[in-house]
Amino acid sequence: MTDRTLRALLGAAAVSLVLGRLLYWLGELWGATAAMAGAGIAALVSMICARMARVGVGNVAWFLVPTLLFTIVPAAYKGWKFFMRETSIPDRMWELAPILLSFVIPLGIILLVYLQLRRRESG
Repeated sequence: MTDRTLRALLGAAAVSLVLGRLLYWLGELWGATAAMAGAGIAALVSMICARMARVGVGNVAWFLVPTLLFTIVPAAYKGWKFFMRETSIPDRMWELAPILLSFVIPLGIILLVYLQLRRRESG
């Protein structure tokens, strides 16, 4: 596979992770209807930003901004809940482990590899 194909696959994986987690959080907060509407909005924003990146209007930021936006806002909410709970630190860490292991760490790795492939391709 070429670097370009690998980059496209990594981008698709990142978007899939973000949309999946966004659906989960919105469903948890406001129910299935809001989750589907939120996923539609997130998908639309991601497609527009991907198109802007492809056209050359910007650079990698057009790909990273929606990914980070749809990652930081829900993660901040989860972090706020984490610090507001009146339970022990181990209990709070146990609650935080699933999001770290199933979302934050994999997404961070995917974005790191994506950026390295992009640098290698342009350099």
